[in-house]
Amino acid sequence: MTEEQISPLKDFLITYILPEKCYELLFLHLNLTHGPCVNIVLSKILSVWMLGELIAPALQLWMVVQGSSAEGLSLVAVVLQLLVVSTHTAACVLHKLPIGAYGESVFLLVQFVLLVYLIQYYKGNPISGCVLLTVYSGVMYLLTSALTPKVVVMAMQEWSVLMVITSQLIQAGCNLNSGSTGQLSGASVFLVFLASLGRAFRSIQESHSLHSQACVFSACCCLLLLIQILIYRKPPTSRETTKRMKEE
Repeated sequence: MTEEQISPLKDFLITYILPEKCYELLFLHLNLTHGPCVNIVLSKILSVWMLGELIAPALQLWMVVQGSSAEGLSLVAVVLQLLVVSTHTAACVLHKLPIGAYGESVFLLVQFVLLVYLIQYYKGNPISGCVLLTVYSGVMYLLTSALTPKVVVMAMQEWSVLMVITSQLIQAGCNLNSGSTGQLSGASVFLVFLASLGRAFRSIQESHSLHSQACVFSACCCLLLLIQILIYRKPPTSRETTKRMKEE
């Protein structure tokens, strides 16, 4: 009876999480210190965490639309994030990969494009937002055309983590200068932080290169944003009370 109850769980773990040998070592022999198997399990768990990065921009979009404001969001930081996703998409297009291989990048790209426009729109510059998207369309065309060498696109993709770090530091500096995180979504930043942890773990497992160190630094920068959200963000009730006290 117990074997029948356990077998579905075993099938699920062996199919999606770890090899059968690791299942026997970790669950049957309770050898929880077996390094390779533990690394496999952690890699699978972190891969699931990294899926949260796909909906992170959507949560930020929802917060901006719900509040009808883009206060506290750095346009430069979001544009850099858009360029990171665009570089990966362009590299996949140049290599003529099927859309299924980079569909998530296209999904992220659309979300960031909407976010860039909404930042300008809610700041009272809808025309500037349209101009910016037009310029971006031209840049995207250049990246995916024969005018740009593949070597350049691949180099940009390989070191795109530097653009991510720059984006995070710019947003952190914006928060520090204003003393507030504004409409920055805590849930979005948290999901990106989990994804950055997964990326750092994978890169360290593969090699202890400068790129892996940059991934770790990116995770630290994302943690900084989370700390800023905890420090600067105040409950809505306290804000309303402060406004009322000032009016009185």
